[in-house]
Amino acid sequence: MKDIKHDIVIVILTLVYLLILMKAIVLKHAAFGIFYEELVHSSIWHLLPRPYGQFNFVPFDTIKLYMNNYHLLSRNIVIGNLIGNVGLFVPIGMLLKSFKSIKISNLNVILLGLLLSITLEILQYISGLGIADVDDLILNVSGVVLGIVIVNIFTKNHLKNQDK
Repeated sequence: MKDIKHDIVIVILTLVYLLILMKAIVLKHAAFGIFYEELVHSSIWHLLPRPYGQFNFVPFDTIKLYMNNYHLLSRNIVIGNLIGNVGLFVPIGMLLKSFKSIKISNLNVILLGLLLSITLEILQYISGLGIADVDDLILNVSGVVLGIVIVNIFTKNHLKNQDK
């Protein structure tokens, strides 16, 4: 029963976090308080300037651009795009590995993280509210892997301390 309660909390945290990801990734340029549906179905949707609706299919292209030109770009842009894309997905790896009654393999957690990242990139592309980028997939999955590593380290240390 204790494991079920724990898993329910993890499910709720995961759902809340998915909503936060939607806002942070897909709706980052939408005004606060405007719901996506209202914006899409409004009479001004087609009048909005949409410099987006693009997709970068070249792996490491954007990452190299930021790394080679960091001195020309705002620190917030570089940090937000590189570290932010990794950091936003660390909790996904941690949350999915935290279930007690259901054990999800590391590979499946990575695949779920990749699927989530692909879904969010497609939503950015379709909505025109962002630039879909294969480098985001690479960075997001790196965040999922980092989350898995953190949970595995914590779990091993926790088990060592229990054995003492």
